[in-house]
Amino acid sequence: MKKILCLVDSLGYGGAQRQLSGLAVLLKDKGYTVKVLSYYNIHFYLQFLLDNNVDYECINEKRPLHRIFKIRKCVKDYSPDYVISYLDTPSVIACLLKATGFKYKLIVSERNITTKLNFRAKIKFFLYRYSDHIVSNSHTQNLFIQNNYHKLSSKSIAITNFTDLSLFKPISGKVRNKTPRLLVLASLIPSKNTLRFIDAIKILKDRHYDFTVDWFGETVGDYADQCHRKVRELSIDNIFHIHHKTDSPNIEYQHSDFFCLPSIYEGTPNALCEAIACGLPVVCSDVSDNSLYVKSGCNGYLMDPLSAVSIAEAIEKLFALTDIQYLEFSKTSRQIAESKLSKERFVNEYIGLIEE
Repeated sequence: MKKILCLVDSLGYGGAQRQLSGLAVLLKDKGYTVKVLSYYNIHFYLQFLLDNNVDYECINEKRPLHRIFKIRKCVKDYSPDYVISYLDTPSVIACLLKATGFKYKLIVSERNITTKLNFRAKIKFFLYRYSDHIVSNSHTQNLFIQNNYHKLSSKSIAITNFTDLSLFKPISGKVRNKTPRLLVLASLIPSKNTLRFIDAIKILKDRHYDFTVDWFGETVGDYADQCHRKVRELSIDNIFHIHHKTDSPNIEYQHSDFFCLPSIYEGTPNALCEAIACGLPVVCSDVSDNSLYVKSGCNGYLMDPLSAVSIAEAIEKLFALTDIQYLEFSKTSRQIAESKLSKERFVNEYIGLIEE
């Protein structure tokens, strides 16, 4: 079987790191020799790899030039048949190494949508000529590449995320909370649209709805400080609770009534996929591929992330669901997850590229 090296920045909390760690384990289970290589010493998913007997190495190098040379040595020593890189910088490094004469086949992965073609993005897409396949985790990004980089179009394909459907699943016999609990799992950063979401929650409070919001995510930085301050200034801190990232997201989904994701842009969001796998009715932005997972009036509602009123009105529709409608929405969410998010579909699509 082929030797595969999975290259990523770290094994941190992020969705890309979660998907790559899962891919490494799935490929190992299929009989491939797999190693994961990173360059930042953040190890949230390390135990997961060790528990599944996947080799791992971290060069722990922050200096960009030194990092490239250390990665080069690791690649040379391991001599992989395939390199699979996730995130922009690892993909650029993998392309640069291949341009210098390495013979491995290369799969680079796009984990978000391109919102502007700045200099960094143009360099990345220029270097993608050295890749063998460009895998986007959304059909939207794949279409962007097809339309804007015709010379890369034959290499470009969409392989959407997987979700662990055995971990993220509904609770049997679940009953809605008397006071609805809205859940958000996302970092407090501008692209996640937290400030406008806070405005929407204020609108709902002023309309005298009784509910709570729990937002879990990275909470460090100027934007996060603005969010904390705005919650206090709008006097909604009694219903809007901001928490650090949770180590048990499945528990939070299972004990919530609804899920919200107000992002301005996304690739394929892990949190949305996990939420529907847990059978939650959802409200999310009508961006990227979200409409593949949220069917308005069937398992949730799509809204305009640039309008606090639109966000609030979509949540109002969730509040208006009868118990029977709630159960139907929940059932539909799980059915969509089972049809689109299985591990087997995900790994088999990658194997199709590796074995072509």
